[in-house]
Amino acid sequence: MKEIRRLKAELTDRQAKMPEAEKAAYAALSAKFATGLSEVEDSLYQTKNRSGQDPLNYPIRLNNRIGALMGVVASSDGKPTQQTYDVYKVVSTELVKNMANLRKVLNDNLPKINAMLRAAGLKPIDSGGPIS
Repeated sequence: MKEIRRLKAELTDRQAKMPEAEKAAYAALSAKFATGLSEVEDSLYQTKNRSGQDPLNYPIRLNNRIGALMGVVASSDGKPTQQTYDVYKVVSTELVKNMANLRKVLNDNLPKINAMLRAAGLKPIDSGGPIS
């Protein structure tokens, strides 16, 4: 999640530095990229929480479910139950799907963004390394 927010911040930073002639084209491309990043982020993490009461108003996301599962596993000295393994299978499958979506968003958009940045003489945006 930190990487997604960093990427969105870098998109905004480069927008301000983009030459006037390319700003509109960059804005359109970066908006599409930011939307894709936000969709992945929103499926992983509840981005609307602002106060202690907000978890009651907005549904939990994958990170909450993984955290709850970790609490269940850590609360016992014994072997995890079959239900724990079943939940792990569900959340790990969802996480793999979300990471694949993130890879797709990065691969579909970041090369185009970086080509535009290089053409304008600006520093390209680093993807933060391989997404596994």
